[in-house]
Amino acid sequence: MTDCLITVMLSVSETSPGRVVSRGADIKRKKINLKGRSMLKIILLVVAGVASGVLGGMGMGGGTVLIPVLTILFGVKQKVAQAVNLVAFAPMAIVSLIVHIKNKRVEKEGLLWIIIPACLVSLGGSFAAAKIDGKILSRIFGGFLLALSIFQFFSREIEQYFDKKREKTEKTAAKCTKT
Repeated sequence: MTDCLITVMLSVSETSPGRVVSRGADIKRKKINLKGRSMLKIILLVVAGVASGVLGGMGMGGGTVLIPVLTILFGVKQKVAQAVNLVAFAPMAIVSLIVHIKNKRVEKEGLLWIIIPACLVSLGGSFAAAKIDGKILSRIFGGFLLALSIFQFFSREIEQYFDKKREKTEKTAAKCTKT
């Protein structure tokens, strides 16, 4: 299974553009030949798979690692990297879900209220991603990662803010019920 996924990822990266601009300098990239695979590239792909698997298993989304690694290190086009991420995501999600259910971390109440709109919106997002230019899609994804990073950096402060707001709301509700 892993070998199959690596082969898919290697064959996908063959379609990558030959040049990538980084810090103002042109860097030529060698395309990966499936017959003469470079051991370093295979190791990097496995490391990217492990990192995305760990994050996916924790429920944080392995694509936050996998997509940038494929696009930056291997020169894979954004749309192709997102498609590879979806192929890799399916088995990771199934395994993670089984583990979380066994550990009783999945609350089943109200689950359909999350699943149904998520599926519908993901369908719409897939159609939109197919229509959007790859460069614009890369910027949207980069903006998403930037916003996610900022949110994670300030998560404690954000949590404290909402805790205070919740306490204030509960006090107000308590006063209203007494009256």
